[in-house]
Amino acid sequence: DSDGNTGDAMNVNFTWNVTTVNIFSLRINAAGSLVSATDGNSDWQANNVVGSHSGNGFSVSSGQIYAGGLLYANKHSSIPDYIDQITFEAIFAKERYDLVVEPEMIYSIPVPTGDYIVNIFMGNSFAGTGSPGLRIFDIELEDIEVASNLDLSAIFGHEAGGMLSFTTMADDGVLDITFLHQIE
Repeated sequence: DSDGNTGDAMNVNFTWNVTTVNIFSLRINAAGSLVSATDGNSDWQANNVVGSHSGNGFSVSSGQIYAGGLLYANKHSSIPDYIDQITFEAIFAKERYDLVVEPEMIYSIPVPTGDYIVNIFMGNSFAGTGSPGLRIFDIELEDIEVASNLDLSAIFGHEAGGMLSFTTMADDGVLDITFLHQIE
């Protein structure tokens, strides 16, 4: 006490509540082969099968594969620093898409109940949809729309890869990521 009067001392008590956070990490190389992680995190699981597929820790309802390939030099500023050139060019070597005549593409990932951050790495390499307005879609997480009228060529530019990040809560044991057709 700086004034020497100890009668005005205050007693302060603190209480901390420590919550254990479950770390869950699953990386899927949509349309590509297994990619070994270079950042100490989990590897990118292969998803290089056309149509419905069950992979290591996930399933997907539909999808086609296009081998367009995006270059690291064209990466969007949304790509985190932990994605190096080798990883970038491996996960953006091909793209997965679904035809308008197919059912909506849904990734289903078994997870414990909880809150999640979902990072989706995307880019448009198909010349036929290289201009804004030619490929537009929505994204839902757990049946809640998180991106409406998404146009990758308008957001990231044609032949550029970027990342979108969303938060969601899964309370049924499965985290569903749905890509909804709009244009193309």
